[in-house]
Amino acid sequence: MNRQSICHICGRTMESSFTHCPWCGVVLDTGKKFADDIDLIFEKIKARQEKHFNSRIDRLENQLDMLEEELSRLLDKVHAV
Repeated sequence: MNRQSICHICGRTMESSFTHCPWCGVVLDTGKKFADDIDLIFEKIKARQEKHFNSRIDRLENQLDMLEEELSRLLDKVHAV
C-alpha cells in the first residue's frame, strides 16, 4: 500500500510520491523544507538542553565545593578539640 498525502489546497488524498495534486493541479512541496525546519527546531532544542545541563552541572559542582569546604572546617574543629 502506498503512503497517502493530503493536498493543502483542495484537501483530497493522493499518493505521497505525486509532485502535483491530480485533483486541483497545485504543485506539492516535496517536504524537504518541512524536514529542514524540523531539523533546525530539534537542533535548537538540543542546544538549549545542553546549555541547561551544563549550567546545572556547574551549579552542582559549586555546591559540592562549598560542602567540601564546610566539611573540612568542621573536621578541623573536631580535631582541634
